[in-house]
Amino acid sequence: MKQFFVVASAFFVILLPAFAQSKSGKSGASGFYVEGTFIPKVVGFTDTTSFPGTPGAAKETGSGIDSKATFGYVFGGAWFVGLTANSYSLATKRSNRIGGDEGLKQKTESSQVGATVGYLNNNWRFMLTSYLSGEKSVHTKGFDETGPTGDLTFKNKDVTGNEIIFGYTFPVSANFGIGPSLVYKSISYGKQSKVNQLNPTENYPYTSLFSDATETNLDILISLVFRF
Repeated sequence: MKQFFVVASAFFVILLPAFAQSKSGKSGASGFYVEGTFIPKVVGFTDTTSFPGTPGAAKETGSGIDSKATFGYVFGGAWFVGLTANSYSLATKRSNRIGGDEGLKQKTESSQVGATVGYLNNNWRFMLTSYLSGEKSVHTKGFDETGPTGDLTFKNKDVTGNEIIFGYTFPVSANFGIGPSLVYKSISYGKQSKVNQLNPTENYPYTSLFSDATETNLDILISLVFRF
């Protein structure tokens, strides 16, 4: 949380004076605002820490998407109030290597919803979101030449956190634009559950965590902006 306030303060100190010096003082007329922001995810890596020698490590590959939708209303041509819904999905897999890495399939999914306020000026965008709800799940299946070796699902809920988006929109038409967005996201989950399909004695329902499950990311995404 401390990192979030440091970054937020820096954005306000650096960017708002620049906005105030702009020629028009506004980014456009008041009205409804819809923004879709996304980036495809493609991963590929080989973890050699488990098997540095024969038979070697298997390569893990996968793909997914990180996306968010923001919608609301612009007041006075510049001030935005609305909601943001986030969605993240990534599926990875690796083959079984006899005498080395076991096979693995993993899928990570998460979603959050939050209240958003923002400031728009001369095609620049600044959005601040505070999360109201959210959850995350990680489903992992392991296997080797004999069959399944693991089938685990962890789920987290009770999210808290914030997100900052700073971006620029290149106008395509009077009501549509596209541009890059720098996204800083910091969230925590307070509860977790576990389901082990192969060993149900390990299962537990949603339980408060002594240490929250935390995530902090800084990414560049693509935004599609509609105003009407």
